[in-house]
Amino acid sequence: MYQIRRNQSAMQETLEELSDESENLIQKALKIAHEGGKVEPVAFDIDPTNVAIYSASDTYRDNVHEGTFGVDYDILQFISRVPVISAILQTRINQIAEFCVPQEDQFKAGYIIRLKDQSKKPSAEESKEIQDLTRWLETCGEGYRFGGAFNFEAFIKMILRDSLTYDQACFEIMKNRRGDIIGFVPVDASTIRRRALTEEEKKEGRRDWEASGYIQIINGKKVADFEHDQLAFCIRRPRTTYFAKGYGFPELEELVRVVTHLVNAETYNASNFVNGIHAPSILVLKSKMTPQTFRNFKRDLYAMLSGAAQAKRTPIVQLDPDATLKEDLQSVNIGGTAEEMGYTTWIGYLTKLACALFQIDPAELGFVFGTEGQTGALTQQGPGARIQASKDKGLYPLLRSIQNWINMFIISKVSDKYELRFVGLDLNTEKDVLAGDIQRVSNYMTVNEIRAKYDLKPIEGGDIVLSQAYITSLSMAQRAQQDQGQQDQGDQEDDEYNDQDEEQENDEPEQQGQQEQETEDNKEEIGKSTKHKFSIEI
Repeated sequence: MYQIRRNQSAMQETLEELSDESENLIQKALKIAHEGGKVEPVAFDIDPTNVAIYSASDTYRDNVHEGTFGVDYDILQFISRVPVISAILQTRINQIAEFCVPQEDQFKAGYIIRLKDQSKKPSAEESKEIQDLTRWLETCGEGYRFGGAFNFEAFIKMILRDSLTYDQACFEIMKNRRGDIIGFVPVDASTIRRRALTEEEKKEGRRDWEASGYIQIINGKKVADFEHDQLAFCIRRPRTTYFAKGYGFPELEELVRVVTHLVNAETYNASNFVNGIHAPSILVLKSKMTPQTFRNFKRDLYAMLSGAAQAKRTPIVQLDPDATLKEDLQSVNIGGTAEEMGYTTWIGYLTKLACALFQIDPAELGFVFGTEGQTGALTQQGPGARIQASKDKGLYPLLRSIQNWINMFIISKVSDKYELRFVGLDLNTEKDVLAGDIQRVSNYMTVNEIRAKYDLKPIEGGDIVLSQAYITSLSMAQRAQQDQGQQDQGDQEDDEYNDQDEEQENDEPEQQGQQEQETEDNKEEIGKSTKHKFSIEI
């Protein structure tokens, strides 16, 4: 009995502990729900030992790009102006600009506003909203009234150049007092920084990405403050490293050495046309001219031999004409050619490296080195195929990034039903589309299906695929059907003929009986007439 009571007491204590633990769990859940259900990761995304992070303030910031190893925004901008780099950036900007106007027809590049749910067909009201939103986007809302971008194409060009230079594109989202978006304007990305960490963020080891805002720095001082929903901070090449501190990874930082070599090579080659550089040869003259005459001769000769900007002036030396001294006139070459130093190969290699990092083929810039890309028996692809492959590799991902930025920060905030899509990526001409329809109607689509694609009425006999094999098979089936019909008709005629034969066979006994009866009757009549005749004669 004592043991039973002891077990009951232990069981009751266990139940009370479980009850208390459950109550604690319920209270925690209620607390989380009351706080909005906010759950954060455990991992740190900032370095707790980095003194620079903790010492950074919003009152003063230097001009260093905080996502690089000490490269400032001015250096990145200077690098972007090197001719090869500038050509790469401008090529991509011009290519993207083709998509920054509403698409006029299916054969042109552009953008469209459409429903996110593609299974639905827009109603008349939604179609009007799409048209209004398209017109609103063309002028950046009310943003065109505040300088900078006067239309959507100019806006994209501005933020795209910043993105390709700093891997950081910024634009301000303008709202009215009700909180509705009324427009957007581009902002110089080199002046935008993330706010300094709060004490709570330092303690947690993570930045509050939803609450954290941005500041604008000019000449090291803060001039503007933005909440996280007032400014778009767009990154193309995100990283997980805590060193990045939420900033981008500019290609130009990786190209610092390449660009330095490019500048040095161009400077070396250009120095051959600048005054003061060493002479390529020495002219030795054997003559009995007086010093005065020789100076006059040398002056006239210099006027004929000097290059542009007095470059490569040939030194002239007067020798004694005495034969015993064996002095003579000769040209001594003391300079090497650019080809001997591999100048062309070196410049080409550096250009290819720069293009590779920006995911663009040199052929898009007009550079085709040697026999590269030339179609031949062994190489089937020409420059056109290389350019298309380059666009697939570099242009289309760039378009997707811009498309996501516009949808995330602008379109979704105006209306969550719609989205922007760049179209015409694989642009086909009307001739290409017609050729494709001919292939479809010749293989698996009917004529009326193709006509329905262009909102045309169906035609009689149009439910057919214009395939020779299909037409032959259909003709054979129709011929077999006709043969079957003819055979059925012949069988019917044979049946009718057989029925007539049977009727004739059934009628023959009756006719034969009638004929026999008629014969007997005739015999009787003949016999009577004979007897009557015989009796008369007697």
